[in-house]
Amino acid sequence: MHPKRKRTQQNAAAGGIALLVLLAGLLLLFGTPRPGMLDTGQYDLILPQLGLSRGDVYTQAEYYTRPNELFAIDSMPWSGLLQVTSAPALVYPASLVSAVCGLFGQSFSTVCLAVLLLLLLSAAIFVLTKSLYALFGGLGMFFGGIYSAGILCGNYLLYLNSLYPTAMFLVALTAFAAAVFRGWALLRQPETHGVSVWLPAALCSLLLLTASEFSIVLLLPVVISVAVLGFRTAKRSPRFACRTACVVLAVLALTFCSVRFTAQNAQEFNKTNLYHSFFDGVLLAADDPEQVLTDFDMDTGLTADIGKSAYLSEDAYYISPNGDRANEIFDHLSYTHIVTYYASHPAALLRLTGQILPQAGHVDTARCVAVDDASPLTRADYWDLLRRF
Repeated sequence: MHPKRKRTQQNAAAGGIALLVLLAGLLLLFGTPRPGMLDTGQYDLILPQLGLSRGDVYTQAEYYTRPNELFAIDSMPWSGLLQVTSAPALVYPASLVSAVCGLFGQSFSTVCLAVLLLLLLSAAIFVLTKSLYALFGGLGMFFGGIYSAGILCGNYLLYLNSLYPTAMFLVALTAFAAAVFRGWALLRQPETHGVSVWLPAALCSLLLLTASEFSIVLLLPVVISVAVLGFRTAKRSPRFACRTACVVLAVLALTFCSVRFTAQNAQEFNKTNLYHSFFDGVLLAADDPEQVLTDFDMDTGLTADIGKSAYLSEDAYYISPNGDRANEIFDHLSYTHIVTYYASHPAALLRLTGQILPQAGHVDTARCVAVDDASPLTRADYWDLLRRF
């Protein structure tokens, strides 16, 4: 087949899938009733990192009872954008939205952020599908279609209209995959492309590794992918030593940014994760929660906090995990204690596993409500339909 005609087919196939994702995403995000995300308290940690604040758009009573879509723009977070200080990857698209909204004298809007992230996601899917098509032919287009269908269900896209890291992680993961497969597609061509093969993958990996605290688990495969692309490119260059040095520096920079981001967020992350592991895990699966609390030498009144998020206001708890009495919880908790408990209570572990497995592939939508009346809302959750079937 003529190369020009082949490229046309690749662009048409990839463009068709990307356009379907864009249109379906717009329908999911802006169909009636329009979905929004409730803040469970996590925004209080995220807003300062993005140069934003609550402002006076909503009353304090509305912070956690209705979707907050408008925020005051305090400053441009230059230190986070330049990675002088650790900041989540969301700072980049959010800062662009802040600049545009500020230019027109408007408040920051998560609706604008959702549109931007959806466009970025569609563009990444275009590159991913085109690269897969170049590598595997029609089978690659099939893989691209399957991946696109997967992210259009399970309520994943609903998080685009929020400040939660879930949306940015999805966009960054898709962009990284697209950049890696694009690099391998370029390596199959006879001409030398230089840093254009691996640099996009390195930049996308920076976004992926700082998208959320969980991203650290991807550090090794991400770094290996970038390194392999970089070294394969360097081997085809007459300046092998210089190109190799650039790849090594890029890998070291990625590792540093990822580890620093996790380390600076580790205390809050570990504390929150430990709290949920106990109150949403151990106590939720226990036959007698009060006895479990007694075994952990904790106040039995904490049964009132079972199932609650760690981000609520202090007056929502019997003992707040962020209040002055938080030591009454965390002085008696550790992952070692929790693992020991499950080892001595296998029935509780089996019960908890039975509760979790049916939710595989399902994204929590307890925070998703209709913008107009704050009624519970879901979109396109056909993973749930398959489980029921």
